[in-house]
Amino acid sequence: MTHELHQIDATARLHDQARRRAEELRQEAMVDLWRDLDHALVSAANHAARSARRWEQRLQRHWRLRQAALVASADS
Repeated sequence: MTHELHQIDATARLHDQARRRAEELRQEAMVDLWRDLDHALVSAANHAARSARRWEQRLQRHWRLRQAALVASADS
């Protein structure tokens, strides 16, 4: 009987250790996940901002060329 109680106690300790380790691993995974998501979000935002700047530059060039064409046709 005493041997069985010791074995049950040892098994319970192993389960407790396993649960603690599983919790540590979950916490580490969450930290990694949020870090990776943060990096992906920053990267996407930077890409979107660059695309918006390029689009704005193209639009400004378009309007300058259009205005120049209108002035040239009015001078003709």
